[in-house]
Amino acid sequence: MKQYMVDTNIINRILDHDWDLHNFNRPDKIFFATHVQRDEIINTQNATRRDELLSIFEEIVVSIPTESALWGRSRWGESKWASDNQVGKILEALNKKDKKNKNKSNPHDALIADTAIKNNYILITEDDSLYYVVTEVFKGSAQKLDDFLNSS
Repeated sequence: MKQYMVDTNIINRILDHDWDLHNFNRPDKIFFATHVQRDEIINTQNATRRDELLSIFEEIVVSIPTESALWGRSRWGESKWASDNQVGKILEALNKKDKKNKNKSNPHDALIADTAIKNNYILITEDDSLYYVVTEVFKGSAQKLDDFLNSS
């Protein structure tokens, strides 16, 4: 069984393109997300869109705790305290990659990436910087959504 970590932008793309959730509701694949993705969805301003995103999120993913915690970003009881500082190193690499435009979501992305890498999940994302840092800097597994859909 293949195991995937779903970035928040994937949930948005599923909704925007009205994709059949068949690719995501299969016995040979399991999709994970953390409180980070759920929190980002909850922060969606448009109430109708927020409800639709939450519906997709709840239908396709299994929610797990993050493998590390970042002060001011992590939720008590939904995050683990790691003895390493991999999440900090991922955040540093993301900030370096985005040095012109330090993305305010980089701490969230670092938590998602750290959890995917530590669990050997394939991260599905449309974020080029996150994809690069996971695959090239930390040698984790990641796919763009189109590559995932074409391999399903």
